[in-house]
Amino acid sequence: LSGQQQGLTARVDTLQELVEAQQKLVLDQIRKLTVSESRTKRRQVQELERELREMKSYIADLSRE
Repeated sequence: LSGQQQGLTARVDTLQELVEAQQKLVLDQIRKLTVSESRTKRRQVQELERELREMKSYIADLSRE
């Protein structure tokens, strides 16, 4: 019984290590995704700001004519 118990304990330990490794991988992927989304949003905002400046400039040029 003791040998069987030790075998089960070893299997549980191995499974626990595998679960922890997967948790770390998932957390790392979530962090990378969050950083990527932040960059994308920042670029989108910058692009919209640029387009807005161009539109304002265009309107200003039209009003001068």
